[in-house]
Amino acid sequence: MKKVLSLVVALILALSASAAFAESVEFFQQKMEEGPQRAYAEVLARFKEEYPDIDIEINTVPDAGTVLMQRIATGDIPPIFSDYPTQTQFKEKVNNGYIECLEGNEFLSRVNPGMIELGKHYDGKTYALPLSQNYMAIFYNIDIFESAGITELPTTWDELIAVCDTLVAHDIVPFSFGDKDSGRVGHCFQALSQATYPGIVDYIVSVVNGEAKVADNAEPFRKIGERMLQLHEYALPDYMGTADTVMWENFASGKAAMCITGSYARGTIMISNPELNLGAFPIPGDVYDESPLLTGIDAALCISAEATDEEKDAALKFFEFISRPENAQLWSDIDGAPSCLLGTVYSDPRVSPVIDKAATGVVCDWFGSKVTSQVTSELYQVVQGLLMDGDLDAYVAGLDEAIENAAL
Repeated sequence: MKKVLSLVVALILALSASAAFAESVEFFQQKMEEGPQRAYAEVLARFKEEYPDIDIEINTVPDAGTVLMQRIATGDIPPIFSDYPTQTQFKEKVNNGYIECLEGNEFLSRVNPGMIELGKHYDGKTYALPLSQNYMAIFYNIDIFESAGITELPTTWDELIAVCDTLVAHDIVPFSFGDKDSGRVGHCFQALSQATYPGIVDYIVSVVNGEAKVADNAEPFRKIGERMLQLHEYALPDYMGTADTVMWENFASGKAAMCITGSYARGTIMISNPELNLGAFPIPGDVYDESPLLTGIDAALCISAEATDEEKDAALKFFEFISRPENAQLWSDIDGAPSCLLGTVYSDPRVSPVIDKAATGVVCDWFGSKVTSQVTSELYQVVQGLLMDGDLDAYVAGLDEAIENAAL
């Protein structure tokens, strides 16, 4: 009888432990676009079939980067979260001991070696599993271009403006923008800035370090501001009140011929209109060969250093699973961005102008790889203000003020 009772008690304890673990492991996912959200959901559905006792629940919230920082500050770090390993804010998290080192895990051998090198921390170790690469580009409706007789893609700024004028002559709105969110404004600003003035982020770093002022070298920043305003002259109305999701929907439905956005939105755009004949080309500067493509590691997965052993085990199983070529391909196909993982294919000829540009090596990373998220956030708001009032003098002065505010 005692043996039976002991077995019953042991079974109850085992089931209780299993049930407690199966309650859920949080996956704090920072990407708001529909494409990556669907991609994670599809892969996790497959994962659940192989690991029925592990329940990983996606948590996606607005302004996820800020929310994540707040949670870290209060000691409430999600056991699994996505982040951006080339950015300074990520490196600070590693330096402060918040992120588990992934060295020694076999799944890292499935990552493109170049992406591993790009994502390494100062200590030469890897703290995130890179899933996808991103690029900023001008996405365009191929059928609309053809209907307007546009047969060659623009490779310089003047050629882009000529394309806009041709579209207008055919009663077609060239651009769909969604400037309600300063972050989307900022992405466009970053890409256009670096295409127009390669290395401008290094000058911004010198301003951050107190070694220079934007006002001391205002002409490049003024020219970038002028180009931001010029593009918006060719846009659908009410862009300041338009959210990014509506921007993508307007473009996908044919209300505009082009949309400046990242590869992170490609899957979302195609979900909105699966029949869209979607192409992409690099955002041009004045000289094609000298204008870098803005690109970097996009989605990457991390484990909290404070996660329990059970949570870490679940996370590592998930990382191993999603890095398998068949699952990485599924994720990439739905997300719409190139994968960082070996054994995957990203060969849509309609985006080959962007892929060809990346292959030249004339590329640059995001501002966040060299300055803090506070700096970029402040800059974005200044550019958003420029689009509201068109005041270039206030914009130039505001850039210096924004950097000073971020340093406080």
